[in-house]
Amino acid sequence: GKEQAAPEVLLPCCIRHMAAAKTSVKDSTWLQGSLLRLMITWLYDCPPAVAAFLGNPSHLPFVVELIASNGNPEQKRNPHIAGLGAVLMAMCMVYNETVGDTDAATVLDVLNTRVGLSQYFLVWDDMMATEEFSTAVAPPAPSKPVSRVDAPVEEAPQSTAVEHIDQDLYDHHFATWVTEFKTTVNSSLVTIYARPKQIAAPTDSAVWECGGEGMDSDKVRLERAHTLIRTQEIEMSEMRARNAQLAERLLQ
Repeated sequence: GKEQAAPEVLLPCCIRHMAAAKTSVKDSTWLQGSLLRLMITWLYDCPPAVAAFLGNPSHLPFVVELIASNGNPEQKRNPHIAGLGAVLMAMCMVYNETVGDTDAATVLDVLNTRVGLSQYFLVWDDMMATEEFSTAVAPPAPSKPVSRVDAPVEEAPQSTAVEHIDQDLYDHHFATWVTEFKTTVNSSLVTIYARPKQIAAPTDSAVWECGGEGMDSDKVRLERAHTLIRTQEIEMSEMRARNAQLAERLLQ
């Protein structure tokens, strides 16, 4: 019989559909926004999902472009797509337990270099300032009982899909969570800035563990001790630099 095709992985599939929607769909806000919400839900509080998402080297640059230019530099930035992209980027930092090339500090460095923290939070604020988001985050109004006297004789004209397509991206629960989550992101970025990147280096105990005796063994131990000291100096310098950058941004 025919061989079955390998199952598609969810996260790369979402990215592919988003990339295709930019050029093939006239108004792709709802489609891209829905896919972003799906990925946000998938990555929320799930470090293994974050690691899987960042495991593809094309995913992080794609999200950065969404934040910076909607993924299409020729189009005006859509506050909904850019804002949801900012939330997705936050997932890659807050719930990132990876050690290595895609750790939280690396993601933050990429964001800071390509977008800038001030612009990043401005994008977040622009989304929250839209009428659609403001309407969703507002407490639901209690419904009034309708009597026969108050009931309209004619039905109100139905709104077109274009009119409410962006509003459907948000519900009250999601909009409230995004507002509260922003505070978590702020505190997490402070923690990431204050924490140096982890650099592979000999541990304190490993410095002195060396087989054999004589001058060669002493020389190896000394070289290991020098390596450990240099690594610790790099980590301290990086911590001081990050703290200085953080202080500058907090004073702006």
